[in-house]
Amino acid sequence: MKENELGFNRLAVLGLGEIGSSIASAARMHGLAREVVAYDEDDATGELALRLGAIDHFEKEPARVVLGAQVVVFSVSLSRLFVLCRETGKHLRPDTLLVETSGATRRLRKQLTGAHQVFEKLVSSFPLVHFRNRGPVAADPASWDGSRIVIAGNGQQGGEHLPQAQKLFSDLGAEPIVVGADSFEKLVCWHSFLPRVVLEAFSGLLPEGERVEGMSVAGAMLELGSGQLPDDERDRQ
Repeated sequence: MKENELGFNRLAVLGLGEIGSSIASAARMHGLAREVVAYDEDDATGELALRLGAIDHFEKEPARVVLGAQVVVFSVSLSRLFVLCRETGKHLRPDTLLVETSGATRRLRKQLTGAHQVFEKLVSSFPLVHFRNRGPVAADPASWDGSRIVIAGNGQQGGEHLPQAQKLFSDLGAEPIVVGADSFEKLVCWHSFLPRVVLEAFSGLLPEGERVEGMSVAGAMLELGSGQLPDDERDRQ
């Protein structure tokens, strides 16, 4: 592990899907924190990430994983995000950098402040990264090299932490792009929800049980262009 550059003692990742696992793995490789800890609602997934070296420690309770963390990354579906915010809010440090990777809209972020006032500082992001594998087995730090991560900019509650979020993603090897709140929401819709609707419309052309969900437009087109469709995917994590 390289010398710690950001001065973080503890970086916490909640959700060990392909994005969460890769963030944790890249953070360890680049030495962004002295300890990278994680939580996932599936204990087996957490234990796998631990065995693969993607994380330093796995916690079975979300409240415990965020204790003392200077950086907390929520890499879960939007529905799960609300649950975790309620469970962790009172345990977070006031100065913690809070980032989520599911592309929460302004309205959703305002609702999250109902869980705890600390989420007024939540920074919303949306990685434009395509993974052919899922979960901890996809935890390749190199997947972030040159990849773009869109961050919601002006008008969002977490504005004061934007520079920190940009630096975090830059040090992971990615290219952070800050856009206005309206553009952010349109981009998330175009790259995530619209492909889901379009591909579902053609689901009758696929063998039973093969559905495509939670993919970026680029990812979906890559799969369609190759004639290979992945197995049923979980919510984007």
